[in-house]
Formats: sequence, structure tokens, C-alpha cells
Amino acid sequence: MTEDNGGAQMEYNRQIRQVAKGGSVDVLGRIIAKAIGTVGVAVMSRLLGASAYGLYFVAHEVTRLLALVLRLGYASAILRYVGIYDGEKKRRRARAVVTGTVLTSLAATAAIAMVLAIWPQLVTERVYQKPLMTPVLRIIGLRLPAQVMFILLVFATMARGTATYRAIGNVVLHSVMLGSVVVLCGLLGFGAQGAAYASLISFTVAGGVALMGLSRLYSAIRFEDLAHYEAGVVTSFSLPLLLGELSQYGLFRVNPVIGGKWLSEADLGKYGVASQVAVGGVFGLTALEQIFSPIMADLHNRGKMEALRDMFSTTTRWAYYFTLPLMVVAVFKARSILHVFGPEFTEAVPLVQALCIGQLVNISTGPTGNALMMLGHKWLFAIDSITMAVTNIVLCVVLTRWLGVIGLALAGMTATAGVNLLRTFQLWRRYRISGYTMRAIRPVLISIPLLPLLLISLHPWWLDLLIPPSLFLAAFVAAVYLVGLDPDDRQVLEAVRRRLSRMLPGD
Repeated sequence: MTEDNGGAQMEYNRQIRQVAKGGSVDVLGRIIAKAIGTVGVAVMSRLLGASAYGLYFVAHEVTRLLALVLRLGYASAILRYVGIYDGEKKRRRARAVVTGTVLTSLAATAAIAMVLAIWPQLVTERVYQKPLMTPVLRIIGLRLPAQVMFILLVFATMARGTATYRAIGNVVLHSVMLGSVVVLCGLLGFGAQGAAYASLISFTVAGGVALMGLSRLYSAIRFEDLAHYEAGVVTSFSLPLLLGELSQYGLFRVNPVIGGKWLSEADLGKYGVASQVAVGGVFGLTALEQIFSPIMADLHNRGKMEALRDMFSTTTRWAYYFTLPLMVVAVFKARSILHVFGPEFTEAVPLVQALCIGQLVNISTGPTGNALMMLGHKWLFAIDSITMAVTNIVLCVVLTRWLGVIGLALAGMTATAGVNLLRTFQLWRRYRISGYTMRAIRPVLISIPLLPLLLISLHPWWLDLLIPPSLFLAAFVAAVYLVGLDPDDRQVLEAVRRRLSRMLPGD
């Protein structure tokens, strides 16, 4: 190995460890937060029932869509430009990006939150003809500033190479949500309005956690930083991303917002629970790709394409490790999982299975969307998303009016799978980067012979949910170690071990 090659390998290993450290903390935080959040949704759905939960879910999704618009595409812009400016040692410009984007977004958010607080019936009655949703939307609308701030500040901390504050923030968010739901919906009987108050409280507390992380990583954020804020550069990058993110929302999340016009509250509640199950397993891909994004931008900026390809493959493989077993369990054990949320939700089995198939395709392609953005193809990302979002919306309207709630799931499955396959083709054609390599798909090959374990059916439902999935997961972990790990995988595991050991008391 030449000195240059040795130096390149050392640099690559350092970046692998950085992804692993950030990803391990984020994934650990997401596992904990997802466990707490799942309990929270189960408690809420059982306390409220399908109809009241449906009212909360649609109001939640409407506000989520507004929060996406009000972020103005700045989250990915923060990842990109902080990564680039830090690589160029321009720390003040990096701080200015955070200051300028957060202040701009919060100004717009405050105005929209006021409108929702005063006139929520513009949405609840004129669009959905559901007057019972009016007080729920009014309360949830008040959380918008905290929601937008939390997400932007979390991305700012991740751009500095740490997912600690995202992990802590997510755990705090779901923990406070669970506790508030128990008190407000269970003990006080406030119904869907209690759930709305719980979401307001939880986002406010989580926003405070993200603000602490920002202060630590960027020191004091000052208004004079705005003198170094290249608003035109950041905006020209972020606006196409906003269009793309809106289209991404239109690929899956928009379905209940559209379907709410024709479906009953109970059907919307069932779809809401099914979608929670389906998206719950993809945290591994999401966590790793967002830690990976600033490194990808830096590698591309320096022309290190071979290292970028290797890291893409490694990141995809580890997304499989974190995600594939959970998604397979969700497909095979959908009925038992839905029993957790209440017997009336077991009718949503085909919804869970359809949505999970779309997400499995998403996992298989790797972080293609983030790759296109970080490699500078923001308009291509936007066009892809718009094309498939329009397809999804058309399918959603047609299939929902024809098939009912299953139409929402089929439309989402088609759009999610379609856009990710399209991006895979584009990334391969331009850069020969793909998640479909033997190194990347190894977890899939390992899992196939183990699937009969999930065909075991036991009664009662909680036993079926406990024993076959546990056998499958244990066999999967054992098979991974028997097959052996790549050198990249050992780098990841060593980085994870060191990172977690420093988080344990007494170490």
C-alpha cells in the first residue's frame, strides 16, 4: 500500500467511524424513543378509540404539513452548508447559516400559528366537514413554533457530527408525550383535545433540549452573525429542496390529509396506526443517512468519489442491519402488532402490509434521495418527488373513492417504491453508486432462510408477538456473526462500542 493510499484509507476509516458514532447514538435514541412512542400511540389509541384518534391524527398531519412548508427546506441546507463551511474552517459562516435560517422560519411560523389559533374552522369545516376537529387543530396549531425550531436546531447539531441532542430530544419528546397523554386523556378524560395539549407540551420541552445542544456546539448565536449569512446561496439551494420535501410528503404522509375528505374518523384512525407501524422500522436508514449527508457533501466537494461509493454501500448495509428484521416482522405479524393498539385496529392488517412493502423498497435502495441532494442535484430530486407525488395524489383520490381506506395504502406503497427505484437508476447512471451490491444486500441474503420462523402462529396474540419474532431476531444476529463481518463493519462496531462505553456510568 502506497503512502497516499494508506492516507486515503485512514481518512475513509475515520469518516466511517464518524458515521458509526453519530448513527449509533441516533439509532439508540430512536430505538428508545420509538419504544416509548409506540407505547404512547397504543395508550392513546386505546384511551381515545379509533374515531377520536382519527380526529387527532388528521389534525396532527395537517400541522405536520404546515411545519414542513414553514421550514422552507432549510434542514438539508443546514446539513450541507455547515458541513462545507466547517470543512473549509469557516466556522462563523456555518453559525450564520443556522442563525439566518432559524430566524426566517420562525417569523413565518408565528404568523401561521396565529391564524390557526383564531380560524381553525377554515380547515376543519370547509375542507373536512369535521367540526369536532376544530378545537383539536386550534391546540395543535400552537405547537408549530416549537415544532419547527426543534427540527431545525436538531439538524444544526447533526451538522456538527453529533446525534446526541437529536437522540435525547426524541426520547424527551416521546416520554413527555406519553406522560401527558396518560394524565390528560386517561386521568382527566380530555379526549382528542387532551392528546393535542400533550403534543404541544412535548414539542416545547424537546425544543428546549435542542436549544441547549445548539448553544454548546455553536457557542453564542448572535444577530451580528447575519452579516455573514449568504441568504441568496442558501435560499437557492433550499427552495428546490422545499419543493422536493413537499413532494416527499406527497408520496406518503399526505394520504390521510387527502383521504380525510372521504373517509370516516374511524378509518382514518386505523390508517394512522398502520402508518405508525410501517414507518417505525425505517429509523435505521433515516438515522444513518442524515449523519452521512454532510460527509457525503464534503467527499463530493473534494472529488473523493471512490470513498463516497464505498461509504454509500456500507451505510446501506447497516441500514439493513438496523431496519430489515423489524420490517419483516411487521409484515408477517401485522395482526398481533395491531392488537397492541386495540382489537378494533386489527382490521388494518392489509394497510400495514401494503405500506411496509413500500418501505422495504425504500430501505433496499439506500440513501438515494440524500445522495442526489448532497451531490448537487437538487432540481432532479425535486422533479422526481413531484412526479411521484402527483402520481400518489391521483391514485389516492381515485383508489380511496373506489376502494376506501385500502386505497390510501396502495397509493402510498406505489409512490414510495416508485420514487426510490427511479432515484436508484439516476444515481447509478451518473455516478455508478448503488445500494444493490453484494456487500450491501448481505443482510437480505442472510434473512431469507430464517423467514419460516415467522410463519409460526401462536395464541393468544401477545404470545405470537413475543416468541416467533424473538426467535427470528436471535437467529438473524447469530447468522450475521457466523457469516462474518467486513473490515468496514468492524470499524463501525468498534466506533459504536467506544461511543456507547463513554455513555455508560462509571466508564
